[in-house]
Amino acid sequence: MKATLRWVAGNAPLMVLALILASLSWVVAVERNDPTIEQSYPQAIPVTLSGLSDGMVIVGDFKATVQFTVRAPASVWDTLESADFMAAVDLTGMGPGLYRLPVRWALNRHPAWVMRVEPEYVDVELDFKATRPVPVRVVVEGEPRLGYIQRPPIVTPSQVIVNGPESYVARIAEAVVTLSVQDATTDVSEELQPRLLDSQGQPVPYVTLETKKVSVQVPIQLSAYYRVLSVKAVLTGTLAPGYRITNISVDPPNVTVFGSPESIAALPGYIETRPINLEGVQANIVERPPLNLPQNISLVMAEQPVVRVFVEAIQGSRTVVVTPTV
Repeated sequence: MKATLRWVAGNAPLMVLALILASLSWVVAVERNDPTIEQSYPQAIPVTLSGLSDGMVIVGDFKATVQFTVRAPASVWDTLESADFMAAVDLTGMGPGLYRLPVRWALNRHPAWVMRVEPEYVDVELDFKATRPVPVRVVVEGEPRLGYIQRPPIVTPSQVIVNGPESYVARIAEAVVTLSVQDATTDVSEELQPRLLDSQGQPVPYVTLETKKVSVQVPIQLSAYYRVLSVKAVLTGTLAPGYRITNISVDPPNVTVFGSPESIAALPGYIETRPINLEGVQANIVERPPLNLPQNISLVMAEQPVVRVFVEAIQGSRTVVVTPTV
């Protein structure tokens, strides 16, 4: 027994050296077949937030991400997925303010080691959640067509409810929508999304609308001093024998006239042209005849309508019996 112990004691250094060499050989063989890789994971991992207290809200659109540097065998690297990583920030018990908070992380794959996580801290701003009504103001751009007037705009609803961080909600002075009535002759209606502005007319960020759009209508009416009348072409004379009228066009078909409200109201719904003479006509004619305007009535535009009269020969047929001569 003593001899055995002496042999073990004498050969212990050689045994330890042999074990170390065997381990190194095994590590070299494994590393050669499945080498260890240390590099950054190619996809950024989003940071999640947890523990937000009731009545609090995150200011802005939080989109922080972190980059993991991982050391793992090549066989493990080839199978890593973004779902294997976790990055989170705990907001439990935090009130309003701007915070720089540490990122808690985890990697649920073995054997794999996280060497670095960058950045280690992220900035988060918190505020109390606020809600309040804001009046809607309509900005009307442009002018209706000559002879028409616009009435005060009608907006439904007249107020919108806004939500967001208390400090930003308090800055909102009004909700503004813009509607154009340029050259309008009828009521203008549209569904519009309000812009939330502060007292300086600048947009307020980080707030949302409960009602995304409002209905806006601007009534457009013809002035009592103006009236739109259709143009009636007056024809006189007889076409050449064997011809007929196929069509009559007036461009524009309507004109706007101006006068006192009493004179305007007394007019029929049309206005006639001076007679166009068709005596002996055998082809189309184009004329710009003056209009028969009553006294104290004038055209808004000086241009006279163009009248086109389309004329064609009357088509007919007859049967003729011919006896051949031999």
